[in-house]
Amino acid sequence: MRNIVAIAAIAMTSVLFTTVFVMGIDTVERMQMETMRQSGGQAHVSVQYHNKTAYDTLKSYSLIEEIGLSMILADEVQNSKLDKRMTEFWYMDEVSTLLRFSEPTIGTMPREKKRNHCRY
Repeated sequence: MRNIVAIAAIAMTSVLFTTVFVMGIDTVERMQMETMRQSGGQAHVSVQYHNKTAYDTLKSYSLIEEIGLSMILADEVQNSKLDKRMTEFWYMDEVSTLLRFSEPTIGTMPREKKRNHCRY
């Protein structure tokens, strides 16, 4: 009888420690993800106010695994219904869409390039 109680105690203790460690690891991962969402993306570096030459230089660098291009095209809209709301119009490529948590929830990303009115 003593052996059964000892085995049960050891089993319950191991389950307890496993649960505590899993919950701790999960909490840390969730905090990291929420920090990334607050900062606007999960990229390690964000370079702002650059030109095409700087972007091409960074893109050709061998240590960069992924690089995405996103740029704001308009920060205000001439629509009286949207006067009280902050509105922005962005261009993002596929990589930037993933890194900035901007994947479409309804529909899909454009598959082919029809017209390009923005110049970079």
